[in-house]
Amino acid sequence: SDREIEVREYNGSPANMIWFWVDGNRYAMSYNHSTEQIELKERTHKGGVLHSFDNSTTYEEIIEIFNDL
Repeated sequence: SDREIEVREYNGSPANMIWFWVDGNRYAMSYNHSTEQIELKERTHKGGVLHSFDNSTTYEEIIEIFNDL
C-alpha cells in the first residue's frame, strides 16, 4: 500500500522537497533554483527527472502527468 507524503525539513522547517508513493513506486519533487522549475523525479532527489513544472505548465498538463504515474 502507498505510504504518506514525506516532507524534507531543514532547521526544523519544511524544505523544498517531498517524497510520495504511487502504486508502490516512490517519487520525489523538488525545486530547482537554477531552472526555476519544480522537478518530478524517480525515487530520490538524485533520480531521473520525469517532468518539470513552471508557471507555463497548465493545470491540464499537471493532471495528465499525475494520472499517468
